[in-house]
Parts: sequence; structure tokens; C-alpha cells
Amino acid sequence: MSEIVVRTFDLGMLDDCVDLYMKTYSQEPWNETWDSRDVVASFYKNHYANNYFLGFAAVRDGEIVGVSVGFLKPYIKRASNCSGCGWEPGVAVGGGA
Repeated sequence: MSEIVVRTFDLGMLDDCVDLYMKTYSQEPWNETWDSRDVVASFYKNHYANNYFLGFAAVRDGEIVGVSVGFLKPYIKRASNCSGCGWEPGVAVGGGA
């Protein structure tokens, strides 16, 4: 299996992330439905517009296979760029077999 590389989320990934979200959450156990994909795109865009946004995409062989979106809590001090956590954006986190 190929390595998974974690990339910082950006809006250039939006369509692929919307596809993955809809594919995943339309199945058991969630069974979510939407009037249009614009609803899901707005979810990502609204998070992204937050000045405390933090998001990542897991990419394997050029395909987004995982997404994490959230926000930083400004009252919690942290080192920039996840310094000291053992990971830097763009670095593979999985091993190939």
C-alpha cells in the first residue's frame, strides 16, 4: 500500500473533500442526505473562513482519502507549525508494503 501524505487543507481540495464527505456520510451509520452538494461545500468554506481554522487532508496516490477540519483555540498556546509533535505538513505518515 502507498504512503499517506498529510497536506494542509486549502480550497483547491474542496471538490474532492465534498465528494469524500458525501460518499462517507451518506452510508451507515449516518445516512445523511443533502439538498445539494452546495450544503457540504458551505460547511468546508465556513470553517475555512474562520480565522482560527486548521485543516488537513490525507492523500494517497493523488487521491484524498481523509479530511480533518477544525479550529485552533486562541486561548491555548501552541508552537507554530506543530513544532515538536513529530509531524510536518507534506511528510508521509504511513509506510508502504
